[in-house]
Amino acid sequence: MAAPKKYPDELRQRAVRLYRESDRKPVIRRLVEQLGVHHEALRNWIRQAEADADERHGRPTSEMAEENRRLRREVAEGPGWPSPSR
Repeated sequence: MAAPKKYPDELRQRAVRLYRESDRKPVIRRLVEQLGVHHEALRNWIRQAEADADERHGRPTSEMAEENRRLRREVAEGPGWPSPSR
């Protein structure tokens, strides 16, 4: 079972939107102070949003990451496949 998220999805989305709409870069320090979030959390949200928008390579999209989690759960649950015939 996954741990509960520390920050709500709405806050994550708002933070990324504020970052993208900002004219002056870097704004991460200013945003983390305004929103009360950890700077690494905000950096990760920005990177994930960029991956989801196909602007960053080398990181799976949210959809791919969820599919990987689902597949890992299936494998961890044990043998669900039919036994090979001999």
